[in-house]
Amino acid sequence: MGLVLPAVYFTALEGRADLTLAVGEIESEVLKISRAVAIVFLVGYLIYVWFQTKSHDGLFNEIFNRDEHRDNDRHRDLAKAKLTLTESILAMVIALACVSMIAVFLVQQIPYMVEKRHISDAFVGLILIPLVEKIAGQ
Repeated sequence: MGLVLPAVYFTALEGRADLTLAVGEIESEVLKISRAVAIVFLVGYLIYVWFQTKSHDGLFNEIFNRDEHRDNDRHRDLAKAKLTLTESILAMVIALACVSMIAVFLVQQIPYMVEKRHISDAFVGLILIPLVEKIAGQ
């Protein structure tokens, strides 16, 4: 729904004859709506992550503890070096940057796919991009 909202808004503004908006003004208005939808998505995702960490933090503790005590090489696992908080954050930032770059490169290829390969713009925007993003995030 969030992907469709800016496109519907653009179509509605473009189709109205009583509005005297220039093409640049319509694109500016659509950009505002698109950014607002992105912010709502970001807030929703952060709320989802917070909920998952607060409500499911002890879901598998008993299973993990039992497995840890049954493990034959537990002493070696405990002696292994673990990632520090800084290293973990750095790894997450690098992974996020890589996924973001994949998304940017994909979006830059949309005009080529639509014009040269004759793939429907709606198919690319509504099906192909979310599918590739899901695969890239895995």
